[in-house]
Amino acid sequence: MSVRGEGVLVFDLGSVSLRVGRAVDKDPMAEIPSVVGVSIKGTAANSDSAKPNDNRINKNIKYYIGEKSLSVPRPGMEVKNCVKDCMIDDWDLFEQMLDYAYSNCLAVESHCYPVLFTEWVLNTKPKRETLVELMFEKYNLPAIYLCNSGSLATIGLKCSTALVIDCGATHTSVIPVNSCSVVSDAISKSPVGGDFINMECKQYFKDNKIEVIPRYMIGQILKVKQKQKPIWTVKKNIPEVTNSWHNYMCKSVIQEFQHSVLEVYDRPYTEVATSLMPTLNYTFTTGYSQRFGHEQFKIPEVLFNPSPNMDKSILGLADMVVSTIGKCDANIKSDLFNHIIITGGNSLIRSFVERLVYDVTVRVPDKTKMRFIAPYNLTKRRFGAWYGGKCLASTPSFQHLWLNKCEYTDRGKSIIHEKCD
Repeated sequence: MSVRGEGVLVFDLGSVSLRVGRAVDKDPMAEIPSVVGVSIKGTAANSDSAKPNDNRINKNIKYYIGEKSLSVPRPGMEVKNCVKDCMIDDWDLFEQMLDYAYSNCLAVESHCYPVLFTEWVLNTKPKRETLVELMFEKYNLPAIYLCNSGSLATIGLKCSTALVIDCGATHTSVIPVNSCSVVSDAISKSPVGGDFINMECKQYFKDNKIEVIPRYMIGQILKVKQKQKPIWTVKKNIPEVTNSWHNYMCKSVIQEFQHSVLEVYDRPYTEVATSLMPTLNYTFTTGYSQRFGHEQFKIPEVLFNPSPNMDKSILGLADMVVSTIGKCDANIKSDLFNHIIITGGNSLIRSFVERLVYDVTVRVPDKTKMRFIAPYNLTKRRFGAWYGGKCLASTPSFQHLWLNKCEYTDRGKSIIHEKCD
């Protein structure tokens, strides 16, 4: 099957969002949250008048998709994620997201465009088959292809053999890729990702009696001096929201703090050294403000130096790099060291790359040649797999690799493992 790049869609699903766009687009056309608001018929949230741009009704359930729709407080609306352990877990929610993507973001008919899907490197066969069946049976795709995110990260940066450090929300993984194929038995994975850092921030706020109040609750704020107790009023007529939605909004407040304040120290953390660094002022949603010194470095230090009370099997990032390369064949080790690719949203913490370079350098022999590749374009660094999919789908030699509808009809969904090994 021959398909030109302009006729191909690229879908990249992660724990935080689904990125969708055409292979000819410079960037993804849309980023859709992986969480979906769900309300059951008879609840107050479901009685809202439906807005076709963000609400979707299926039988007795109403779905709220997209950041704007999710941010509205609605009584009885639960928030659920369609992804678990980097793989699709709730297929009904995933279908709702696809419907939304096709109608609201891409504005195309699904049967007209083949789709390249990214997938987690350890995705299971049953989940691959379920996806293929869904896309051919419901969406009537002309063709589909599945490619793992590790390989795509290398393809997007024009490498064939490389070490991919994927710093995501739910985990951090180190993935060796040899000639565009993942060396599965050498992958290292840690549960310390963006969500873990979020929980560390939450614990810090609790220990220091800093309130985390989402914006939907706040009415008026009075200006106060730095570190003075905030003075604010609760917004009137707030509906009775669910715990899952409230927690989702609290998490977004903490994420704003993460993005604005946290920084990785470029050497192993010590309170003495980091206390000499410039402090940074931050104002919370309540109007409370404080300058942060060594704390802004201490919280993300766990990425590189796990705390003593954590599971001993959890390694710091530099140790994961050295361990992973050590498990690979000797003939590719130099290529892996020379092509260390950094991708994922959690790698955007300030000075992350500099610290990684330092920590790996002190762990390997002096004469080891190393090159770290971290795109300056932060969108490209966040979504390395999507850009790799865009690049692959536009390659002439790729066009015969598609699994088309006729092959699926003749041989069934299990053929995906032959076509996309």
